[in-house]
Amino acid sequence: MKIYEEGSEELKTKLKGIRNDCVQGPQKQSELADAHITEFKDLLVQYTSPRSGFYDLALLKLLTQALSNLVTQHPSNQTRIWNEFGDQLPRLIAYPDLEIVQTALIFIRNLSSSGSIRLLSRRPVLIALLDLFIRLESTHEDDDAVFHLAFVIVSSIFEAEDVDAIWKLLDTFEDEPLTPPQAAFIKCFDAYIHKTGPGSLTPLFFISFLTRALSFARVSMETSTSAKVEPDPRLASVVQTSLVAAETFVFFQTAFEETTDHPLLKAARSSDLPEITVAALEASLAFLPSIQPFSKASEEEDPLKEFANFKPVLMRLMTVVAGSDDSVKERIGSVGGLRACMNCAHVDMRETGKPCPQFGDHGIDNSSALRESALFTLSVLLKNHPSNQQRVRDLGDTPVGVLDAQGVLQPFEGKNTRQI
Repeated sequence: MKIYEEGSEELKTKLKGIRNDCVQGPQKQSELADAHITEFKDLLVQYTSPRSGFYDLALLKLLTQALSNLVTQHPSNQTRIWNEFGDQLPRLIAYPDLEIVQTALIFIRNLSSSGSIRLLSRRPVLIALLDLFIRLESTHEDDDAVFHLAFVIVSSIFEAEDVDAIWKLLDTFEDEPLTPPQAAFIKCFDAYIHKTGPGSLTPLFFISFLTRALSFARVSMETSTSAKVEPDPRLASVVQTSLVAAETFVFFQTAFEETTDHPLLKAARSSDLPEITVAALEASLAFLPSIQPFSKASEEEDPLKEFANFKPVLMRLMTVVAGSDDSVKERIGSVGGLRACMNCAHVDMRETGKPCPQFGDHGIDNSSALRESALFTLSVLLKNHPSNQQRVRDLGDTPVGVLDAQGVLQPFEGKNTRQI
């Protein structure tokens, strides 16, 4: 290997030549890889290592472009360069300059285009891609091209790998309800599902995640409410990600209706998810009206925005899991699910759109939307289910709706202003 001075024009000219010569075809690509792969690896380490002291954006971009062209439509070069350079890819993905990151993502897309390599075989590459989404979201770096390329690569991983196997690689911290890469993964998967549809996917990891996350949320809310202390600092992110996961699960409803004994719905019904969802909903009823700003920073923002839609989404989740399954309806009714839904259907002045001194001009939930969600969930739980219908009658004489002759809940036009 020839020793070049840092950022030398001679080296840049050489890299441009190699990059451009790759268009001559596979034989030329193989010759160039044989001649320069060791040199390229040393250069990549030098120019991506924070401690090396080497810094030249133009040179690093040319180097990455040359590597990208070496692997384009060349499976043997893809395998060879993946084996040689795979450990260096996270450095490129995490590079501070987004133009370098974009070039790196094009390189990775070309590297994996033929299916000859498995991106998932190197866990740090997956983590780096998910960290990139976190970086773009948290820093508000406006680069649609980078986001699109990263999403295309992650989507290709979803298509090539078992999603539960991917989750297993991320689910390595047993004491944590949620890690940042897990949150990014769930958001990416949600976006992918809404773009492509459920298809034949059965993301069973949703069940274990939702049961763990909602259990954590319930305990955190109950502790904060009873002890009148600040909530666990992890609660907001857990709730936000739980909402995304629950909404994605609900999006599978069409697949559930089309497929008898759908594995995902079957797993949800055989788990503790129905009972845990009810418990989380009950905890939120006490927690959300009592939550207050706990620091100067939070006083400048709506302290409840992190929990927007929590109760309606939990009820939608409950509705889809129950469906027409009488045994699940019974389980939900027996642990207080009907009472919790009815308490969401009552009119509470703290939760209307009227100004509230405790929260400025903001209400806790959109009361009418929350009421509609509650009524719909109740109608599902009560339909053709006499024991649940009796439970509603036993709860008191202040109705949120009226059971018609067919046992279907119809809206009640009066106002229920007390909690059961």
